[in-house]
Amino acid sequence: MNIPDNLLDQITESARAFLLHALPYDRADNSIVCYLHGLDATELLIRWFNWSWRTISARPRDVYLSGEFIGNSLRERYKQPLEYLLSAIKSGADLRKYQSRRIDQAVVVPGSVPLKRRQDIDLMLNFFGIYHLHMSDQVEDDGFVVRSDDVLFVLFKRDHAFVIDIMPHRGSWASAHSIKVIVNNWPMANLVYKVEGAVGLSRTLNDSDRLRLLQMGANFMVELDGSCYFPGPGISASGVSIDAVRSADHVMMELERFALAAQSDLNFVSSIFVDNNIPIPINLTFKFYIDASGFGLIEPNSQTFFRLFRGSD
Repeated sequence: MNIPDNLLDQITESARAFLLHALPYDRADNSIVCYLHGLDATELLIRWFNWSWRTISARPRDVYLSGEFIGNSLRERYKQPLEYLLSAIKSGADLRKYQSRRIDQAVVVPGSVPLKRRQDIDLMLNFFGIYHLHMSDQVEDDGFVVRSDDVLFVLFKRDHAFVIDIMPHRGSWASAHSIKVIVNNWPMANLVYKVEGAVGLSRTLNDSDRLRLLQMGANFMVELDGSCYFPGPGISASGVSIDAVRSADHVMMELERFALAAQSDLNFVSSIFVDNNIPIPINLTFKFYIDASGFGLIEPNSQTFFRLFRGSD
C-alpha cells in the first residue's frame, strides 16, 4: 500500500475540482468563472456553505408556534396556504417552492453590485439564522409559489421549526420584533445569545439603523428590556455567515488531519479496509466528496468512503 507524499495537496486540489463542478453558476459568464477559479479550497467551501444552507432540508420537524403568530390577524388572510405550509413543514415536505427564487444563485462576483443587492447572499438568514417563506397555494411555471405581500418567518433546527410571525416582505429584514418573539416564547431554546454583563447599548438602534448595518455586513446586538442579545450566527464583512467560514475552516482542518495521520501511520488507513473486508489497493488516491450525510474522501479504486465531517442543519 503506497500513500503519496503530496497527499494533502492531492486532496486539497480534489476539493477545489469537486466544488468548481458542483457549485451552480453561469459557466458562460467569464467574470464569474475567473473569480471562482481564483479561489482556494477554503474560499470555495465558504461559497458552498453559503449557498447550500439557503435550502431548507426536507425532514419532519416538530413545529412550535409563537403567541405573536397565533394572535396575528393576517393568519385569516392567508388561512389556506398557511395550513398547507405548516403541514409541509411538519411532514418534512420539500419547502423549496415557498422560498426565494434567489436560492439557485450561488455566486456573484464581489464588488460587482452592492452587498444589499447580492442575489447570492441572504443577509437575514446569514445574520439571524431566520428563513422567510412565501404564503400561497398557487404554483407558477418555474415551480415557485406566487410571491405574497407578507412572509412567514421561521427559524429551523434539525428536528424543530420555530414559527416566529407573519411580517411584511419589505422592511422586516432587521426587525427587532423577530428577536423579541424568540426571547419571549422560547427563552431556553438557545436560539439567540444573551450577552451576560451587558446592561444596554450606548446608542439606541431602530429597525432602519439595524438594516443599514446589516447591508454593510456589520454585526450588532439587539437590546430588549435592558438586556442585550446577539441574534444568531452573525455575518462576515463579505455578507456570508460566520458559521460558513467556521465550517469551511473545520473541513480543511479535517482534510489536513487525515493526510497527516495517513502518512504517519499506515494502519490508520489500512484498518478501515480490513474492518470492512475490502481489498487494500496498492496505490492509494483520494477524491474529495460530499453527500447528504456530510463531507469526506473517496478512494476511487475501491469506492471506500472516509467520512470526515457530518452535515448539519
